[in-house]
Amino acid sequence: MSNTVNNYTETDLGNISLNPRGEYDNSAAYEYLDTVSYRGGSYFCLAELETTITGIAPDAGRNSEHWQMIAAPGDMTPEYTAAYNDVIKKAVQVETSRAAVELAQQEIEAVQTDVQQLHSDTVQAVQEAENSKNSAANSAQSAEQSRKTVSESEQNINGQIAGFDSRVSEAVEQSKEEINTTKQQAINTITNQQDASVNIVKTEGEKIITRVGNDAKTVADDRATVEEAAQTVLNNAQEVAQNTQTVASNTENAAASAESAKTSADNAVQSAKSVEDASKQIEQNKKDVASLKEDIESIQELDRIYDGVDLSIKFAEEIKKYSDIWQWIKARIKAGNFAGIHVNDFIRWQTTDNKWVESRVAGINTYRRYGDREVQNHIDFISKDLWPTRHIMNPVDYNNGIIPTENLSGDGTKTAFVLTNEMAAVASVTIGGTATTAYTYNADTHTITFTDAPAAGTNNIVVTGTGSEYPWLASDLYLYVNSLKGHVAGGTSKTSPVKLVDYTNDGIWSKLPEALKSVIVTKHVLLPQRYSTSGVLSNSNFSSGQDIGKLWIPSEIEVYGCGIWADNLWDKSGFVQYPIFNCNMRRVKGLGDGGDRDYWWLISACASVANLFCRVDRSGLANSTSASNVWIGLPVCFRIS
Repeated sequence: MSNTVNNYTETDLGNISLNPRGEYDNSAAYEYLDTVSYRGGSYFCLAELETTITGIAPDAGRNSEHWQMIAAPGDMTPEYTAAYNDVIKKAVQVETSRAAVELAQQEIEAVQTDVQQLHSDTVQAVQEAENSKNSAANSAQSAEQSRKTVSESEQNINGQIAGFDSRVSEAVEQSKEEINTTKQQAINTITNQQDASVNIVKTEGEKIITRVGNDAKTVADDRATVEEAAQTVLNNAQEVAQNTQTVASNTENAAASAESAKTSADNAVQSAKSVEDASKQIEQNKKDVASLKEDIESIQELDRIYDGVDLSIKFAEEIKKYSDIWQWIKARIKAGNFAGIHVNDFIRWQTTDNKWVESRVAGINTYRRYGDREVQNHIDFISKDLWPTRHIMNPVDYNNGIIPTENLSGDGTKTAFVLTNEMAAVASVTIGGTATTAYTYNADTHTITFTDAPAAGTNNIVVTGTGSEYPWLASDLYLYVNSLKGHVAGGTSKTSPVKLVDYTNDGIWSKLPEALKSVIVTKHVLLPQRYSTSGVLSNSNFSSGQDIGKLWIPSEIEVYGCGIWADNLWDKSGFVQYPIFNCNMRRVKGLGDGGDRDYWWLISACASVANLFCRVDRSGLANSTSASNVWIGLPVCFRIS
């Protein structure tokens, strides 16, 4: 028979919900999720699990290494009060779940004791049944032996009685014969030998008396033996009856033990089921605790106090199934599975020249189903800090779109012309008002060569270059972040020549690792236009859906949620604020990873002027600056879809 023993390990989960500890005490020891009040604010402890901290006070009004701010000092807003009450409610639910876990563990311990006792009872009952069986068999053997003994005793008694009667008869007959013989001899010899006869008679009489006495004693002894044998038979008969009763009793006990064993087995099955149910409850409670942690993260995110986590650590096991973290996040986005991913979570990565960038989740599906081309599931990332190198928006103070043109004069013999404009490419050419494609263009030497010499005429040749009517797409900064070659403004007038720049080898895009490049998609938005063939404009005059590059910078609306310096209708219609910038100062960024706070560009051209772009001050305030300012940085922004 096999014995089954269930072993359980009791685990101290520590705090699994916020644990109010009252006003902060500098001498008290605090562990993870202990909450305190301090200088008008509320904080919970971030100590490592199974450790405590003592004498480290919260940083009033801020998050610190050891304390997470729950409520900032000052009056609580209704939104905060609602969120806080929701946290308390969920904490109560967790406490209930914790109590259920403890009760389930107590029930498991009680069930374990019952199972062990039932197991012991079952083993004992089975042993008793076995003993009863053996005892019944032994009693039956004893009864059979006693029966045989009684039978043998009865036979012995009958034999002894028969022998006794035979000896008595023989002794009587012998005595009679001897008496008669002696009498006859006495009569015959009485006369002659009276004295001798008397002595002989006396002697022989004494012999006969002695023999008769001995025979009588033998008979008495035999009778005692018979009586003793009879008592033995009686005793054996009583023992047989007692053994028979014992057999019956043991049989009943065996049946009862068997029934008890069955009951114990049934109880063991029920106990095992109780253990299984309790284990399921514990697993459910664990899931509830994990869900609560997610809820706390979500509530902190809504309260704008969520610091974010490193996704490479949080989802390490899941990421192992993919070639790299970028393929993992792309698969998650494609499946629309954003579980456990929150705004301000981050992925740290290195450029090809070993610069660290921390890309933060700025928005999840912020623009889903938006625009002239429906946007699919996506996550937009914006770096926590700025690219370590500052860069101009434009070489000159100019915030309009650029489509360069140049007039040439033919002489009837000349076929090659060097352009004053350093056009990156030629879009169209007309000669005397008629379009032609019979030419080639060398961007490096800015030379256009016609197949046939254009006819003579003053400014009869019009060369129009490629370009954009949109300030961002016409900017030097756009070319720099996307590692492109193109032409940019060389002056502030409509007729100013353009300047050719080439960032293919040293722009930001060229520094990104290939694994990241492979998952980035071009961002498409409703982009403000500022361009007119008649002259330079001071306000945007239209907007339309445009690709703004695989790398880009946010607009004023996307950072501040409203138009401040770019408050023209066309500037505001195509954007929405990213959640990462809502109700907080995450717009304050350092120059380089962890660097000192600095200024940074926004994609928006300022309204009412032709030379300024919007910027974020180092303090986080909205401001504007000239397009050629060399002291402005930029974040690294991209979309994965």
